[in-house]
Amino acid sequence: MAERSVPPDLIPIPEFRYAEPADYDASLSPEAALAKFPFEPITAVTQIHRELEVARVVGIAEHAIWRRDGETSQAYFLIVTTWFWSIETPLVHDFWVTGYRERLFPAKGYGISGDNWIKLFAIRFWFANSSTELPSKPAEPTERQEKPVVSRQELANWHEVFKSVHPSAVEAFAQRSAKAMFPDNHVPRSWVRELRGPQKRGKPATRHE
Repeated sequence: MAERSVPPDLIPIPEFRYAEPADYDASLSPEAALAKFPFEPITAVTQIHRELEVARVVGIAEHAIWRRDGETSQAYFLIVTTWFWSIETPLVHDFWVTGYRERLFPAKGYGISGDNWIKLFAIRFWFANSSTELPSKPAEPTERQEKPVVSRQELANWHEVFKSVHPSAVEAFAQRSAKAMFPDNHVPRSWVRELRGPQKRGKPATRHE
């Protein structure tokens, strides 16, 4: 899908809106989202972009970093604006595994500028239906960050102990354990996943509860 040709003064300035952490956790990874469509993967990619552009499917980034008008900001659980999906991400792109995507960003008064960009990490997908709407709220990025992010070193120290006690724990249990260990900090899911490396995911075994 080619980039739409839009006059610079008509390129929308995205409104920042945020989802709740629980809604992010209930959303699907890119791979799982594609699997919901009864098509071959290459066709599912095209279809999910069609639905993202009209918010039938909504992307939520665990962590977003952007630069606009000379200022760099970040936020968590950013709802990805529909404008972002106007360029189709091909099936061979690592986005469908990592959930990472970046684009040049509209800046007020400039249109698209190389000095304005947004980088989105660990995007997951929430599927709309007739009975449920995704709760969201506008906020300034600095106000949305209610808890400081845990330090990578402290998280790594926790993981050394955790893996020695629970060598076969699945991801869901590891995520809960990390959050319980650092109740006053935000613990990015992607950081825990990086520390664990390739692991099975799913419901933790009864012996871990």
